[in-house]
Amino acid sequence: MSQVNVFHYVEEGYNVRLFLEKSIISLVIALLLGGFPAQSEEFGPHEFSVLYTPIIQRSVRSSETNANAELDLIGRFRLSSGNTGTWGETHLSFWALGNHTLGGTISAGAFSRRSGLLWDSNDGDAPDPDWLLGIFALQQEFRIGATSGQVELGKIYPGLTLASLPYAGDDRDSFMSQIISSDAAGRWFDRIGIGASFSVRQNLWFANLLVSDATAQDRGFDFETIKDGSNLYALELGVTPTIAGRASRVSLMPYVINSSDEFSRERGLVLILSHDLTTGGAEGLAPLVLFGRYTLRTGGEPLTANARDDAKSLKRGGFVGLALNRPFGRDMQQIGIALMHGSPSKTAMSNGFGSQTGVETYWKTSFGKSAEFTTGLQVIDRGAMGLEFIPGLRLKLSY
Repeated sequence: MSQVNVFHYVEEGYNVRLFLEKSIISLVIALLLGGFPAQSEEFGPHEFSVLYTPIIQRSVRSSETNANAELDLIGRFRLSSGNTGTWGETHLSFWALGNHTLGGTISAGAFSRRSGLLWDSNDGDAPDPDWLLGIFALQQEFRIGATSGQVELGKIYPGLTLASLPYAGDDRDSFMSQIISSDAAGRWFDRIGIGASFSVRQNLWFANLLVSDATAQDRGFDFETIKDGSNLYALELGVTPTIAGRASRVSLMPYVINSSDEFSRERGLVLILSHDLTTGGAEGLAPLVLFGRYTLRTGGEPLTANARDDAKSLKRGGFVGLALNRPFGRDMQQIGIALMHGSPSKTAMSNGFGSQTGVETYWKTSFGKSAEFTTGLQVIDRGAMGLEFIPGLRLKLSY
């Protein structure tokens, strides 16, 4: 990001003081809460972490700015060791998050629309500004012969249970663009609600089955919407072959979301792949990894005016990317680059959008286990509107 652009923020009324004040207040809260992990040794197998991650992005052509910060509280408590027999460990897992815009800037959604983007440049509107309980679930592990698995019951986040990929699915850790960090085509990813999942795996294959409430509105537990019959049903089937000594993963996931008062019935198909191009990385990370996802869907169109704001902007789209760990022999660093493409939904087309293609790249540097700093750039071909350039900065603090 150039010095000219930084001063331009101030000229346009970008409230740097407010940005800093909110960041400091949120950071103090994180530090106070961060005292808990010091007790983790005393609690033995339990895990608890606090993450604070501000992001700032600027659209060069459209002269728009978005800055937001996310505070995550993540815990995983072992209720039973389960060392013998069929049943393994029992855990209670939870994840709560709060997100707010900073410095008087516009939201990530407004920033992306004003910049002419078909999908959001980050996931900073999830939610804004309230808290959300993303996960609160019991997880029971099991093993039968060569087959192992897990049963999960409670409030579930499908995007973390299904179609998982390295270096994707979290705009606070790797790529920031919504088409990579979430799914801009399918509503399955963020249908957070009461549900259950069942997973099984062997050496060469795996399967994940998930059923959850698709219309939950409450930030905590929403039991009322369970009765309306609009649920997400998803089945992921995959294989995990080793090719020339390198790990691979390919899966296919059909899903259905029943119709509701606000959306028509949605059916979709998600293809996921990853392959280690090299071997011998430290801490279980291959030096160079290829990965990608593509989603096709029909239906899922808004039936009311209010639902248009929550409608997905793509009817199909995805990405393919590369991640390089320890670039140029530098420890604690990572470079990623991905090619993105999406075709607009009926709702997006009615708003004047056409297909868009883009590239995102980032360079992340870790400072021990407590801090990461990332610089990123998105270049989006907006068709008749031309190219848009979106540089971004991200700081992640862990406790």
